[in-house]
Amino acid sequence: MRASAVDVERADRDVVVPSEELIVAAAGFGIWQMIIAAISCAMIMIHMLNGSLEPVQHLAGWWCEKPATLRSWTNQEWITYSHADAPKLDDEVAGFAGTRKAISLTPELWNDRFRGCRMFRYDFASLRGVPFERSPTINRLNEAGTVKCKRFHYSRKFGRTVAEKFRMACNPEYERALWEVLMISGKITGYLTFGCLSDRIGRRPVLLIASGVTPFTAIGLVFSPNYVTYVVVRTCHSFFHGGFIVNFVMAAELSSNVARTRIMAFACLAYGLGVGVTPTLLEAMGSMDHLLLVINVPVAAFFLALVFFVPESPCWLFCTRRSAQLGAVIQKAGKTNGIPIPSDFHVVYVEHSDVEKQLSRGWPSFWNLLKASGVACEMISIGYLVCLSGVINGGAQAKLIYNHKRVPVWYAIIGHVEMAGIIVSQCCLLMMGHKRLLHLTIFLFLITTFILMANLQDDYFTTTGPATTLLSANIFAVGLGYGTLLNYGARTVPTLLRGTYTGMWNALWVAFTWAGTRHFYNYPGFTSVAVISILLAALFTFNIHNVLWREMPDTVFDAVNFKELVTLNFAL
Repeated sequence: MRASAVDVERADRDVVVPSEELIVAAAGFGIWQMIIAAISCAMIMIHMLNGSLEPVQHLAGWWCEKPATLRSWTNQEWITYSHADAPKLDDEVAGFAGTRKAISLTPELWNDRFRGCRMFRYDFASLRGVPFERSPTINRLNEAGTVKCKRFHYSRKFGRTVAEKFRMACNPEYERALWEVLMISGKITGYLTFGCLSDRIGRRPVLLIASGVTPFTAIGLVFSPNYVTYVVVRTCHSFFHGGFIVNFVMAAELSSNVARTRIMAFACLAYGLGVGVTPTLLEAMGSMDHLLLVINVPVAAFFLALVFFVPESPCWLFCTRRSAQLGAVIQKAGKTNGIPIPSDFHVVYVEHSDVEKQLSRGWPSFWNLLKASGVACEMISIGYLVCLSGVINGGAQAKLIYNHKRVPVWYAIIGHVEMAGIIVSQCCLLMMGHKRLLHLTIFLFLITTFILMANLQDDYFTTTGPATTLLSANIFAVGLGYGTLLNYGARTVPTLLRGTYTGMWNALWVAFTWAGTRHFYNYPGFTSVAVISILLAALFTFNIHNVLWREMPDTVFDAVNFKELVTLNFAL
């Protein structure tokens, strides 16, 4: 409610201020806002730590256990020599040197992501003490046959995986993929459900539900007795973690327009830190289960903070006409900030004389908002930019992580680069505003994508030095743009639709990023670049300047009028 108004009556003086600034007008800006912002930022960071940890669990592989007599052989040498389903090495005829070269060019061997189920029928015990360099050549064409592995060795590049935990090597692919699909579905559903709920029942109840349930679901994940239980608990964990995204809305509604960019900048910084710190924490902990507990169990402390300190969003209370609760929040804020407010302070609604400017008694409609041409173009533009960011992020991750030799290294680099982009975006927002940063982001998207297309020439498995540098630049641009959209998207719609749209933006981001990492589209191939260019041109044609050329109120003190103007009378 950018253009709503209040009357603050103090000592026979009436001061009219925007309704979203009523807390600052009555109770000041200080410790109260900072404490709640810090709690919200910490919960956002925990949410992103979970989100960045989940996809890694399907990266590792497995293979037949290596005999103790061949301990001197590397895993790559053992797989190449013994497994019938190992990658075909065309250079084998060149001898040991050729085999070494072929291994070095086979990403799944270096990544420890090879998944082998059968090995040659051969007496490998006879190779006791024989180094790989002098091992006899197995004639694959005349081999007597193969046998199924009796025992498996699981890669621990990222700690203990789901496959190892439940002994799922060589199970049908759909069984192994089930938890991942339901995890993503749970997260998307959680974003949408809790976003809508936060508009209906309030921000605080949603955060209480999310922070109260997730410690228990995390414990359930670690101690699940079987795979079916794990899948059910994982889906619930992802679903309830979707409620944490409401912290963005809570942070946006704590302060006036003047300070909102700064508070939202801290929230977005926490988002970026959660993305970037996860690889480092996983490397330090060495166990996904331990890290999962370390991340989620402390959420119980945030639940207590919500119970005893964090109130409902004052903006939401204002829009839903809960004057008694709003007065109590203002009193508590004033006491914490050191602003004296009388004990009999209360809030009285006074309707605006202009009917068009009165606060609507009905709930704002999602579809009615889209009927306004200017607002509809703005929402479509933000949605498109979020989807574009997800496409680029998912496609770039697929190339860097899934096809590169050093998976853990690139997993960390991706996290740090994306974190750097989000952090830089918030610093730039404070200096240049939203519109210039969005211009810069789109320019970087197009430049890096077209150069990548020329460099890769539709070869999906090419990861040369220039290509990896450009892919990293793509991810940096994604962080730069998405950090701006996180800040922008939570504030450009009416208060009672803020949660719905924030949940929708994040659901789109998760869906498109996951689709990219699972190779459902080829980015940056020629087709994807053409589609991006055409859509971008179309959006410029259909008035995209509504999102690109209107600066946020923080910078120019303008306001978007959604016909929700009222007058409040603070009776002292």
